[in-house]
Amino acid sequence: MTETIEIEVKRGSLTLKPSADDVARVESDPAVEPLTTATSFSVSTKHMQGDVHVTVYVPKNCRRLEASLGRGPVSATDISADRAELNVGLGSLDATHLQGQWDINLGKGDGRFNGADGKFDLNLGMGRLDMNDVRGSADINSGMGPVSAANCHGNFEVNCGKGSVDWTGAHGTLEINAGMGDVRISESHGDRLAVNAGLGKVSLQNDGWRRAAVEVGMGDVSARGEFEDLSIHVKSRGAITVEVPEHMGARVEASTEHGRIISHMNLIPVGHAGPQRGQRLVGVTGDGTGRIALETRRGNVTLSQYPSDGGPTDAPSPDQDPRTLILERLRQGEISVEEAEALLNALD
Repeated sequence: MTETIEIEVKRGSLTLKPSADDVARVESDPAVEPLTTATSFSVSTKHMQGDVHVTVYVPKNCRRLEASLGRGPVSATDISADRAELNVGLGSLDATHLQGQWDINLGKGDGRFNGADGKFDLNLGMGRLDMNDVRGSADINSGMGPVSAANCHGNFEVNCGKGSVDWTGAHGTLEINAGMGDVRISESHGDRLAVNAGLGKVSLQNDGWRRAAVEVGMGDVSARGEFEDLSIHVKSRGAITVEVPEHMGARVEASTEHGRIISHMNLIPVGHAGPQRGQRLVGVTGDGTGRIALETRRGNVTLSQYPSDGGPTDAPSPDQDPRTLILERLRQGEISVEEAEALLNALD
């Protein structure tokens, strides 16, 4: 029984396929002779000149797979291994229906994953990463290049030096650390979302997270969806826009040092701790069971609600107009004439 497979290709191409008869074997052009024992199977082309195109048929009972390719593309389809390590210096990777625990390193080249299930450690120096229908967990490190994912279920951590991150249909937990580039997350749900971005815009669209925390150095942040606990902090410069469904209850606090707050919720202005240079509004919407905390150093904050059925939000109803809310609070004695005048002037 072949338990360990080792493959070393200097340059050319490498294709991994499942063995129909559960026996390891190799096909290559030019031909290469494998070394076999009772439990191992190894292929090496390091002493061969020129390109060598290698196809290895992997049995189902493979416990350990080690493969490396210096230069050229890699394709892997329907491969299952208890532990697998794949290293590619210069070349792309197309992977379909991988299973097991995989450690994959791409120096320069794109990686494409479709229908994987297991635990994955993915490291890309320079290149694009595309993932679809990946289940389990993945630790993703990308030096330079965009990361795109769709319909992935499980626990995922993304560290991206320079490049955008687009994630659609996430379920589970998701942590994204982006140095430079936009982050877009849509139609995603789960227990926890954490986004830390240095420079770039962050967008959450039609999401539903129990806990969502976004921290940005410089860039605008927009969030639309339902959150039990939502916190957004822009350290330097950037606007914050938040839309939540009408039925969502939360304690709300929004503040800006240099900017204004436009709220379609019934929030009350309160004083800042320290110099009075910006605005700070607090209040409760619905049953107040959740939390919304928004803070930007320099930029505007906009809060609004949309119908719980997900209907259009372009035209707020009259009772959502900020001027109407300010005048209503003045009528009820919640704010003074001077405070109302200041708020109305700020809106203008």
